[in-house]
Amino acid sequence: MRKLDIKEINRRAKCDPKGFIEEAEKKYADNVETAAKDLLERMHKSPIMLLSGPSGSGKTTTAERIKLTLKAHGVSTHTISMDNYFNTRTDDNTPLDEDGNEDLESPLCLDISLINAHLATLIKGGDIEVPKFDFASQSRLAEPSEVVKLHKDEIMIIEGIHALNENIIGQIGEHAVKMYVSVKTSITDEDNIIIRYYWTRLLRRAIRDYNFRGASLERTLTLWKNVRRGERKYIKPYKYRADISIDTYHDYEMCVLLPEMREQIKNCDKELFNMADAEGFAEHLDDFADIDKNLIPSYSLVREFLGESSLSY
Repeated sequence: MRKLDIKEINRRAKCDPKGFIEEAEKKYADNVETAAKDLLERMHKSPIMLLSGPSGSGKTTTAERIKLTLKAHGVSTHTISMDNYFNTRTDDNTPLDEDGNEDLESPLCLDISLINAHLATLIKGGDIEVPKFDFASQSRLAEPSEVVKLHKDEIMIIEGIHALNENIIGQIGEHAVKMYVSVKTSITDEDNIIIRYYWTRLLRRAIRDYNFRGASLERTLTLWKNVRRGERKYIKPYKYRADISIDTYHDYEMCVLLPEMREQIKNCDKELFNMADAEGFAEHLDDFADIDKNLIPSYSLVREFLGESSLSY
């Protein structure tokens, strides 16, 4: 696990915020380029990339950036989000955890049989109608989101938190390159960790859910304990199958994320943070220098959470 000292973050944020951002963006872009070249080398044997990572890891942007990088190399790419394969949520089909509570992180929330069938069809060169899931109504829409087919010399990117789960992907794994993305950087003050790596993902998700899904900070915090439980149970056991792994943390990002949610965090019941395994997070809200978010390029992964991205999601 990588560690980054807050003094260095603040020094760069104050002295050269633009250069600080450019350096972080280049580091991430270089990782994407390396991953894309790996895909190109394997595409004739493995034309599918399975991209997994926990909530708030930047899967969607990473998939889109790889797609654009492959396009620059002359390779056409399709992207499918497993989120569109969620079952319409009802009291009868929502899985429960061992305590009898709704387990919204379970792979059983997905239409596994349809995923298996579609993956098998893609490998055989057939067309599939990708469903479309509406998060506001928690239901699958009648009309498909798109019809796709994997042609010769093309790559299919399939992203989702369960994309490396062998029970989801069935026998497709032998035809796929597997990739895992997450935040793997904690922030320290001297030798003491003050921002744990998964707190960054919590902040990313809180901002995204507030901006795009109409969810309050309190709602995100209430769900986070189960999100983390689901990661440990359903995602992390499969991350070691990945051929490629990327740390999506951008060294400047706390300086632009915290200003978006600082006042809400200060006014939030701190017990909710304790329940979300983020005890102490609110103690460091004013420790970071602010950076103007307008300096962040429109293609940045950080824009996935802040908004005003030029990428297609």
